[in-house]
Order: sequence, then structure tokens, then C-alpha cells
Amino acid sequence: MKKFLLYIAAILSLILPASAQEKLVECRIIIDVPFCISGSEEKHIRYDIDSVGLVKSLQDLRFINDDINTTIKSVEFYSSVSPEGSLSFNRKLGKKRLKTVERLVRKYLEIPESVPVTYTERMIPWDEFLLPAIKADSTLAHREELIKVISNSPRKSRRSRLARARGGRLWKVVKTEYFGLMRKGGAIIILDRVTYEDMINDSTAQVFTDGVSQVEQSELYFPRPLHEPSEAEKAAAEAAARNKFNYGLSLKTNLIGLGLGISNIGIEADLAKHWSLAIPIYYSAWNYFSPTIKFRTLGVQPEVRYWFKENNTGLFLGAHLGVASYNIATDGLTRFQDHNGKSPAWGGGISVGYRMPLSKKHPNWKVEFTVGAGAYALYYDKFYNLEDGRLFDSRRRTYFGVDNAAINISYRFNLNKRKR
Repeated sequence: MKKFLLYIAAILSLILPASAQEKLVECRIIIDVPFCISGSEEKHIRYDIDSVGLVKSLQDLRFINDDINTTIKSVEFYSSVSPEGSLSFNRKLGKKRLKTVERLVRKYLEIPESVPVTYTERMIPWDEFLLPAIKADSTLAHREELIKVISNSPRKSRRSRLARARGGRLWKVVKTEYFGLMRKGGAIIILDRVTYEDMINDSTAQVFTDGVSQVEQSELYFPRPLHEPSEAEKAAAEAAARNKFNYGLSLKTNLIGLGLGISNIGIEADLAKHWSLAIPIYYSAWNYFSPTIKFRTLGVQPEVRYWFKENNTGLFLGAHLGVASYNIATDGLTRFQDHNGKSPAWGGGISVGYRMPLSKKHPNWKVEFTVGAGAYALYYDKFYNLEDGRLFDSRRRTYFGVDNAAINISYRFNLNKRKR
């Protein structure tokens, strides 16, 4: 048996060198992670999961992770920001993006502990990206003036000078054309890959060796995707972005209820474009400064809402159900309570309302105005409105009228559904 194995080894040693020559290639792989804004402020950030470039970057990470011929030598994580916001805010934002990129890359790529990892916050890349990009675009409006303002201004005053120039028009031009491209993060991965010259696949060579040793300095800061997406891929990504819906969960309270001494809290969840489900709960267990004045209640009023805008804001119509126990006295001769304390009012109705942000700076804080009407079946007892006043009547009736009036203050949590 030993002799047989020796013969096999000798034959392989003669065949393999003849069929393929082993070669060690050092490569630089650039993982590009674009970020986008999900609110009106840059602090509401997330990486753009529908970007074709990001999809290709994740494919490259999987390829590196699964390739047994690849050895990672070093990894540099980096991030950059656009000029909006203060210096301290941008520093925090850069750190946040850096951590986000690292979590994303490590999710798809196993980096050994022995591999050196560095972190670079590039902040606002005026000279590394913006200036070269403007110089290269001969069709850009006010191009020469933009170059002059950026080139001749200290870094600290570039934003303010752009904002003042031409009544803010220069700022608007670069904001529209380039600020989105500045919201970046990524990783530069240096690796060694063992290849066999006669057996190497052209597409594999393209991924790992095409141009990586001649990457320009500006491209290191803002790399293009390694794979140029096809027109079909671009169209699919654009369609996905158009159809994307940001799901949210809102917590709210009714100021009118609080003003009446009724503690309340509500939750509202987005179901889809145009549709949401709201569930407010009301509770009160005390008198209004006197035993003969009270509005004690425990009620819930779930409501399905239809919004006229796709992002579930603005005007809406709602249909709701309601159930509530109650104990009411208005300092008159009679106190009203649901029969035996076990016959809550129940029914339902419709409502109309309008919701909008409290301010542009805080878009997740919202104010909502709602009014509704409905019908409720009542079975209640009547007591003399005295301390330990006795029961003197019980009645059944149907109530028609206003059953909902609210000025809600809410905070919305973004629950963006992401695809792997």
C-alpha cells in the first residue's frame, strides 16, 4: 500500500507542474457602501440596501470568504460625510457610519484576529472627491465659480461661503449633484491569492486583478462598484427604490384626554402604503376634586386608517371599534355607571384626521388632529350622586354622536424592512 501511494505522489509531482504554474498575486478589493437619508436630517441614516453597488460588494465579500486560495493581509474601514451639520455632529456621524460598515462587512466576511484592521474617518472630502468631481464635469452649472470658491477658501469656511454665494445657488448645485455621493463608507481589503496561470478563469481574474494596483487616490476615497451593473439591473434597482416603503411604529398620547385627567397611550403600526392600524388605550380612576364629579373609564378604540399619501402622512380616513367601562358624574343629581360594572359600552364609527411633523428639524415628532363619530350600545345603572348613593334605575339605549376627539403628539420609530 505504501509503495502504491508513493507511485501516485510521484506521478502527481510530474503532472501538476506541467499543467499549471502556481502564482501568488496581491490584490486590493474595494467594498463600497453607499448611505442614504430616511428622514429630513442626515442623522436618520441607513445604508442603501437597494443599491446595485452594495449588492455587488456583498457578492464580492462572499466570494472572498468562500475562496480557499485567498489570504487576507489587511483591512481598512473608512467613512465620509457631506457638509451638512456641525463639525461635532459630522464627527459623530462619521463614527456611526464606520461602525455600521464594519458590522456589515464582518457579517459576510470572516476576518482573522491576526489581520491588522485600521479605521479612517475621512470627514468631508472636499479635495479628495468634490473638487476633482467638479473639475471633471464640464456641463455643471457655475462650474468655474464653484472651483474658485472651494479652492480659495479654508476648509472651515467652505460651507458658509458656498451657502452665501449667488444667494445660495452654488450650495444648492453641489447639494443636489454631489452630497449624496459623499455619504459613504467602505472597506479596502488587501489580500494574497494563489492562482494557477494556465487554469485561472478570466472572470475570476477580472474580479481580483483588474486595475486594483492602479487605483487613483480619489477612487480610494470614493470607489466605483467593481462590477458595472447592466441596464436591467439598474432598472430593477430604480424600481425597487420607487416601490420601497419605510415601515414605522408610532407611540402617541392624546392631549385632550390628558387635559381631562384621563391618562392614555396609543400605538400605531404601518401595515402597507396607505394603510395603518392605531390602538389607543384610555384609563382614569379618580375624581375631579370632588366625589360628585368624575369621569372614570377604561377603554380601547382600535382603528384601521387609510392615508391619501403613500408615506402614511397628511389626511386620513379611519374606521374603528370601541369598548369602554365607565363611571360618570357631573355634579348633578345622578351618577351613571355601566350595569353592575360588567356591561361596558361597545360599538364603532368612522373618523377623519390629519397628521404632520412638528418641525422640519424633528420629522419623527408629529402632531395629529382627529375627530370621529359612531354608535354605541349602552346598558347602565343610575345612582343618586351622593356618597354611597343608592341605585334607582337601569336603562338600555343606543348612543349616536362624537366618540373621538384627539390632538395627538407622537414619535415615529422607523422599522425599515431590509432584504439580505
